[in-house]
Amino acid sequence: MTASSGFFSFLDPIYTVFGWLLAQFYALVPNYGLAIIMLTTVVMGVLTPLTVKSTKSMVAMQQIQPELKKLQEKYKNDNAAKEQATFELYRKHKINPVGAGCLPLLMQMPVFLGLYNALSNSIELRHAGFALWITDLSAPERLEMFGIGVPVMVLLMSASMIIQQWTT
Repeated sequence: MTASSGFFSFLDPIYTVFGWLLAQFYALVPNYGLAIIMLTTVVMGVLTPLTVKSTKSMVAMQQIQPELKKLQEKYKNDNAAKEQATFELYRKHKINPVGAGCLPLLMQMPVFLGLYNALSNSIELRHAGFALWITDLSAPERLEMFGIGVPVMVLLMSASMIIQQWTT
């Protein structure tokens, strides 16, 4: 694998680690599709605690919204008192307002960009098959049905996202 250049070159260390991990997983199971699944599982396993913490903070923030609205009405004209009361409310409920915002997602962004870069620039994936109709991991997958290319994986992912949104 070659190093990236340009704007995302600061991700080269992450990209290099993911490329090395992909090679190690490929050495275990000589199938790049399975190696990618293993790599993605490890990355998600590492990022799960951060995601769980962010989700818990968001839920806690939603639960105290009525109290926050009361504070905003009570201290309409006194910003300093409103900020102090809000800070006390956060402390009382042990909520970190930064943890419920974009910061956890921003911390994950370099990891996902590095993973994307590692997979999209990996020459080893060219013409590497996975299973069934997926014969080239470097190209978009299409299952030919009646002369029409159907993006099965995209449809499965879309369905799983809809189900996930519906359940939460």
